[in-house]
Amino acid sequence: MSVSQIGSGLYLSDLDAALNCSVLRSRRVTLIVNCSGREDLRYPPLDGLRVLHVPVPDRPHAPLDRYFQLVSDEILQNGSGSTLVHCSAGRSRSAAVVMAHLMRCEGLSLSQSHRRLLERRPFVRPNVGFWRQLMALEQSLFGSASVQMSATPAGVLPVLQDAPPRECCVNM
Repeated sequence: MSVSQIGSGLYLSDLDAALNCSVLRSRRVTLIVNCSGREDLRYPPLDGLRVLHVPVPDRPHAPLDRYFQLVSDEILQNGSGSTLVHCSAGRSRSAAVVMAHLMRCEGLSLSQSHRRLLERRPFVRPNVGFWRQLMALEQSLFGSASVQMSATPAGVLPVLQDAPPRECCVNM
């Protein structure tokens, strides 16, 4: 399960899959969104392949939200093929960026976006800071919250609520 299809032409993976030529070819990837924090990676030399770097560490106070709109815009403009979003493990940074995209462009609530990812990639787990940034995005897009943070013995974790889908392609 190194590559998970999240939607039509949208994939989420770990670093190893993003560097694998056969993975990229078989999925017709023309845009890679590199959320690994590493800009020194050597991707396979495929015609038309573009890379967008999101240079953010996987730390709760890292400003991943600065890239939510840019990443969504690039995914939407990638009409020539598929998009692969990755970080090191495909669990935190890349998952958060994909959830932000689903909220912005498919009108899904944060809880719906998270559920979609869990259906296709059961081990996604954005860090607490990224959850808070996603919650702020949801509030600014829709004026409501479908996720609350709760203190548990395992740490601060998201509690998901149900929320109806919203209009697609919300612009900020």
